[in-house]
Amino acid sequence: MKKYLFILFLVTSIFLVLPITGCESQVPGPENYKAGVKEVEVDFRGDYTAYQNKPLTLNMIVQNDLGYSIDNVKVSVVGLDERYVSLPQHTENLGSLEGRDIVNEKGELHFLEFIGSINDLSRGTTEDISDEYLIYVDYLSSMEFSPTVCVGPSLYGIEDGGCKGTQSKDPRNQKLPFTGQGAPLAVTQLEIVSGSTGTAQLRLLLSNRGKGEVGKVTLGSSMLGGRDMNCEFVEYSGSNKKEFTFSAKTKQTEMLCDAVIGGSTTIQTVIWMEFLYDYRLKLPQKLTIRGKSRTDSQLIS
Repeated sequence: MKKYLFILFLVTSIFLVLPITGCESQVPGPENYKAGVKEVEVDFRGDYTAYQNKPLTLNMIVQNDLGYSIDNVKVSVVGLDERYVSLPQHTENLGSLEGRDIVNEKGELHFLEFIGSINDLSRGTTEDISDEYLIYVDYLSSMEFSPTVCVGPSLYGIEDGGCKGTQSKDPRNQKLPFTGQGAPLAVTQLEIVSGSTGTAQLRLLLSNRGKGEVGKVTLGSSMLGGRDMNCEFVEYSGSNKKEFTFSAKTKQTEMLCDAVIGGSTTIQTVIWMEFLYDYRLKLPQKLTIRGKSRTDSQLIS
């Protein structure tokens, strides 16, 4: 009986010690898929070298590496010279692809192929032809911005026992940098200017940090601590102050939000904002077409 009691005591002691010793080593938690800059990845497996009077197959894998689903996904092959290449189908509509999450750590992927042929060049020469073209990946998606921040009147320098903001040289302001929210579109900077009447202004810098082109961005929900904010782009598109259209050369834009804080002390609270946007990824490619006098034995490489 004493033997069994000792074993029970030993096992209990081990379980009591484990949490204490475990504190000394950092166990990695689940990955945050809505962080950093993420892109749609295209693994291109096409025929970089092709031959006249032969079939042509352009194979690729399109994978959603974002922390969000993407919709209306369209892949297009644009710019192949029709004198040399016959490609009946230039565009494929893929519908939606799920993003990365705890169920699918790598995001949904789609195998894709464009089937065509190389025309009869009638050149009678070994000279190669270089045909440059583009692969476009177009899609619609969203991005969420939800940091926890410190807001309230003590950012004026009055200590009230509440939270403390990350302050700039002006003690009323917080300037917070961000690396991204798991998409090519990202809030890269947030400045919070607290007012003296329970209000605050949020100044956001929204940036295109991806390799492609952001199109129209529309603000969806915008709340601070569960209260709606009044937000608008500094330079908005048309009459809608919640829309901004990036150009090919535009890399960032600014948004201003007026918020009601309430209360007389500083508090930690959550910002919740959702942005809807369209995006185009442009991938330059080159196809080499071999001349007529190549023999079949030379075609195998």
